[in-house]
Amino acid sequence: MAIVFPELRSLHSPDLARDHEPADPGDAAVLFEASIGPKGQDGAEVFSFVAITPRALARDQGSRWGRGYLILNHVSWAGVEAAVRNLISHCSGDNWAQVAEKLNRETHWEFEAYRT
Repeated sequence: MAIVFPELRSLHSPDLARDHEPADPGDAAVLFEASIGPKGQDGAEVFSFVAITPRALARDQGSRWGRGYLILNHVSWAGVEAAVRNLISHCSGDNWAQVAEKLNRETHWEFEAYRT
């Protein structure tokens, strides 16, 4: 059986235009969506997360869970992309379902509710 490796197909943010930075990159929380699929195969699925800084976390005095948050000192497209590439480099599996489950531990997988 061949090992399945994930590949970043695209990175998108509904909140931040490509190659722009937040007004204060050191105090920001920005939603991102990574389209990731099996390397060498068609298809991709969306994994979403919020890139957030420690200052933005500290400012929010409410309760918050950690899954789905990428904590960075400064929010930038390059920093987020590097973190996503690092994450996917540790998420191979025997099949796509195993890979997606590993990615889902840190992000929010679009098909999370459809697992059997």
